[in-house]
This record gives sequence, structure tokens and C-alpha cells, in this order.
Amino acid sequence: METGTEPPQPRLARHLAMAEVYADQTLSQRFASDLNHLLAETKQTPRTPTSTWDEWRAAVARTIGPPLTDMVLPSEPASAPVIPPNQRHLWRNRLRAMHAAVTSEPQPWPELRMTVARLYLDLLAAGVWESGEEWRPELRDVVSTLPLRDGESAPGQLESYLSSLIAVCLALLTQEADLFGSAPNDAIAKSAWDKAAEVAAFADAEQAERYLYHPDQPYARVATRTDVDWVIELAVDSADDPHAELRAAFESAGLDVELIDGVWVSKGTFRNPRRAAARIATLVGEQCVTMAYNDKRASVIIRNGREVVVADSTAPRWRYYKLTTMATPESLLGDAEGLPPTRENDPFRPVPDRVAALFEAADVNSQHILMLFDSFRPRLR
Repeated sequence: METGTEPPQPRLARHLAMAEVYADQTLSQRFASDLNHLLAETKQTPRTPTSTWDEWRAAVARTIGPPLTDMVLPSEPASAPVIPPNQRHLWRNRLRAMHAAVTSEPQPWPELRMTVARLYLDLLAAGVWESGEEWRPELRDVVSTLPLRDGESAPGQLESYLSSLIAVCLALLTQEADLFGSAPNDAIAKSAWDKAAEVAAFADAEQAERYLYHPDQPYARVATRTDVDWVIELAVDSADDPHAELRAAFESAGLDVELIDGVWVSKGTFRNPRRAAARIATLVGEQCVTMAYNDKRASVIIRNGREVVVADSTAPRWRYYKLTTMATPESLLGDAEGLPPTRENDPFRPVPDRVAALFEAADVNSQHILMLFDSFRPRLR
């Protein structure tokens, strides 16, 4: 409630219906200018506290107007706007300016950050980026600003909308992306996930549907209910299990992997255990111990940053490698033809000090895994 003693609250200069804004180039430019001005104002003005949801929503409506309020806090799904092809680049430029405003410090109020995120969803559904991918890093940056910051308070109902909006944004970013992949889209999706997935775990799928669109425009980029359900389920699992995302990546790669005494172990029918162990080491990351085996062979890989050590039961020696900047354990060791050459190697037994130190750094008791590995080694006659 405004009492007259608080600083005057910034407000959007014109409350325009978005259908009119999208249909008229002059109005769209005025709208963008007004919104950018409001973003700048809310960076410098404290938001007047409110105690109830009704008061908070009314304050939002005064700030951004009823049309934008209904878009940011929707009661039903919206239709994708129709943007003439000759205006698509204009909207891309406008969104880029708004992206810069919400991602720079100090940040505008939560409802303004949500407004910009919703505009991205609107215009992605409208096909404004056509076949381009430039929207991905921009949406990543915007969704990363959505979680409430320390010192920001809001009614519980807002957090329900906020988490649902985040879930839809993450669903879009994870399309054609792998959270544990190495391609540019993968890294963008993973960055957004790390910043916002904790909030997405609280999303309600029914409410998230209000932020979804039918893909009825050329070049439309839209999330589906299935996409959103996957995001919410994985976010919830991740809150309970810190390795949930990794387990999902293993499943996607067709690998049955267990964490046993700190070692990621996979038993399967694969022909090349070393390739499987290298894939696991690539997915897990910079510090890990992995082992893969079938009925005949076993491979163990130790990774410590760029240092990789591998032993294969068919050639039982420890071999040492250094990853180049763009290399992964999979790209280094996944060749079916055999291990790459290296001048650095040691006998498998006794375990050399260098390998023992790497096991210790990974907090792994090596005895169990080495006993299993030994069972595959050739026996002397």
C-alpha cells in the first residue's frame, strides 16, 4: 500500500494492449522506449513493500499496466503474436536492449525481469529469430536473473508464477541441447540450469501451461507440456539427489551406471569398455574415477582436470595423458582401434605413487575397484 511517504513509484508511460503494440510499428517503438525507461527507473528506485498478494498484484498493475500484468501473471495460455517479417529484426534489437538492462547491475524489480522473459517467450513463439540461435545466450542470461535475490521479498503466489516461468524458459533452452554435452547450445543450457533449476523444482505444471503456445507461426520456437514436465521432474530429482542430472545424462547415453565407493561403475554388453568409461568420465567432469566392464574386459579411468590416467585389462599398465584445451576423455580414448601412444606409463602392480595420489585426491578407496579389475587380467600359466 502506498502511504504517500514512500518515493514515487515508477510507472510505464502508456498502458498499451500488446496486440496493438505488435500490430503497429510506431506503437511498438514507443512501447520499447517506455519499457526501457521503466527498467532504468526501477534499477534506482526501491520497490514499496506490500503485505498481501492482492496488494502486490495491484502494485504491479500500476507499474506496468493491466495488459502486461495479465501477460506476466497469466490466467490462461496466450496466442503467439503475428510479427511481419520486415519487423523481426527490429524486435530482436529491442529485446537485446532489454536483455542488457535486466542483466546489468543494479537489476530492476522482479516483475520487470519477468516481463522481459515473457517477451522473449512471446517473440520466440512468433518466430522473430527465424532459424537463428542468437536468442539462446540472451534467454539464458535473462532466466538467470529471475530467481529472487537476497533482500527481495514477494508473496508466495508470485514464486509460483516465477518458478513456472523459469521452467518454461529452461524447457526452451534444453531443446536440441544436452546438459552434459560440449556443444555451444549444451553449455548455454547447462549455465541457465545451474542458475535457475533450483527454483524450477517448485513449478506447477498446470500453471506453467499458461506460458505455453501453439506453434502456429513460421519459425516458432515453443516449449511443450512434455518438455516442461521433464524440466520439473529433473529439477525435483536434483533437489533430492545431487547426481540426478548426471544419472539422466547416463540414461540418455544408454549407460547403466552406479556410484560405488566413489567410483562410477558400468557393467554392460558394450564391446569396448574403455569407450564407455571414457564417455562416463566426460559426462562426470574434471575429477572422477570411472570403470566399465563386460564379460571379458575392463577399463578404469582416473581424471583430475586435464590429467587422465587409464588402464585396460588387455594391456595392464597405467598410461598417462594430458588433455588439450578442446579434448575430452571420450575424444582421447574412445577410438576402438586401441590406446593412443604415450611415453608415460607404469606397471599396473604395485600401484605407483602417482596413481595412488590421484585415487586419494578423488577420495576413492582403490582396493575394491582394483580387485575387480584384477579379475579380468591375464593369468600367468
